[in-house]
Amino acid sequence: MVDPQHFPQATHLDIERAIGYTGDAAAAADLLRMVEQSLGSDIDKIWQKLELGDMAAAGRLIHAIKGFVPIFCHDLLIEHVTRAEALSKTESAASFKLVFADLAPALLLLLKDIRSYLSDRGTLGDG
Repeated sequence: MVDPQHFPQATHLDIERAIGYTGDAAAAADLLRMVEQSLGSDIDKIWQKLELGDMAAAGRLIHAIKGFVPIFCHDLLIEHVTRAEALSKTESAASFKLVFADLAPALLLLLKDIRSYLSDRGTLGDG
């Protein structure tokens, strides 16, 4: 098992928070595998929905991300996602692209953190 103390390279993943929420490292890894698969496709899906002007669909995807970041992420990313999700309810797709362009790199770093953690544990999923 990887000791959370020995996972300093994480930028946005707060594995101690995840373990505290889920109860143990195995449960955290199980949830992280699901998040990894979802987030791995959702970032691209959000861009696609924004290109189509479908703010409702993009907003639903961001809302789902907002639902899991408090379990796994550092406060700064939680705040960033929460702000973006709120703006997704009021902004047009064209103007929200700028908001998401600012958020997407952080989500990609979170995805990298998750994959790195799961890989270190030998539990990376197929996605």
